[in-house]
Amino acid sequence: MNNALEIDRDRVTGLLNDAKIATEKDDIVSLLSQAEELLIHKHSQSLLGEFLGSFLDFHLDNSPQVKKYICKFIATTCRVADAILSVTNLKDIVGTLSYLTSDQNNNVLKSIITSSTSAYKKGFQVLCLDSASSEQDRQALWNIMNVLEKKIIEFLDHDNDGVRVHSYHFLETLIIIDSFPASSGPLYVGTRRGPKLTTEQEDI
Repeated sequence: MNNALEIDRDRVTGLLNDAKIATEKDDIVSLLSQAEELLIHKHSQSLLGEFLGSFLDFHLDNSPQVKKYICKFIATTCRVADAILSVTNLKDIVGTLSYLTSDQNNNVLKSIITSSTSAYKKGFQVLCLDSASSEQDRQALWNIMNVLEKKIIEFLDHDNDGVRVHSYHFLETLIIIDSFPASSGPLYVGTRRGPKLTTEQEDI
């Protein structure tokens, strides 16, 4: 097993290196998809934590196709990779999504919002359950989540129908999370959100 793990670690490293120098966007996505298959589906995520940052770095690619892939990768990770999703990893994930919200491509924005819904739910869960992380790190994650939240709420006034619909779905998730009693997690998690969110809740 360890030998197989080492072989696949080398394979993932090679795939990511090839993706970094590939010039065709289809090739980049194909290489990343092959690496994802090894990381998420073959070894029960035992290698995923090691390579998560390398995957997230591809959000800096200027191609909408690659950015959408990274968003999909984040959503999959948040859905299936409980074993490696720590406060630290989620800070990187949420920070990546927050950075991407400045993109001008509507299809990318919709992918970002969909992935943010998964990341926000997972972040809230980890904040409530991860007692191993320092209070400072947990507070930092919560702060980053709030930044992402505010950016997506601004999309409620977006001129694209699809972006607005996705934003309302994200807002529905926030309303559900906000209905949890303060005793469900750290004190700051129970803090009420700002007036804009309260207003949007009343409009639904």
